[in-house]
Amino acid sequence: MAGTDLRHEPERQRPREKMNHTGRIVLIALLVLALAVIVTIAVNILQPKVQIIKAESGSISFAALPPKFPLQNGRQQVIIKKLTSNEVQQLVKIVNKKTLHKDNPSCGFDTNTAFTLHDASGDHTFMIAQDGDGIVEEKTTGRYFYLSDSETRLLAAIFASFGGAPPYGI
Repeated sequence: MAGTDLRHEPERQRPREKMNHTGRIVLIALLVLALAVIVTIAVNILQPKVQIIKAESGSISFAALPPKFPLQNGRQQVIIKKLTSNEVQQLVKIVNKKTLHKDNPSCGFDTNTAFTLHDASGDHTFMIAQDGDGIVEEKTTGRYFYLSDSETRLLAAIFASFGGAPPYGI
């Protein structure tokens, strides 16, 4: 077998593309960002939301403050007023589809500073934080949602239209 070369030439391998250090950092950052977006979307989808279907009526309650409302038998009165259709719709716009969160806020909540919306599924009572920080507790679930500054002002105006000065700092 003269003339036959028994040496084997190694197979040529494609050179591996190398990613530089900056490219790796950018790739990792993009992966972390994508993961954060996916987790945020999943959490928002899975969180319960306020769901009011065609509210028909509502009421508002607040503590009657002296001197406008004198004490009765040494006790503060609680005023409960029926909301107009327009006020009901304004409040539905504020609360509907709000994401409800588990929380442990230090501000107090009380049915004496609250509003209730009535729809086909029943009553939905929302208690307003006593310290003005824009947190509302949904009474049935014991979960919370947050008001924007403009929503807080609108809510205060509705209370004020009934003579209420809610003790939550507005």
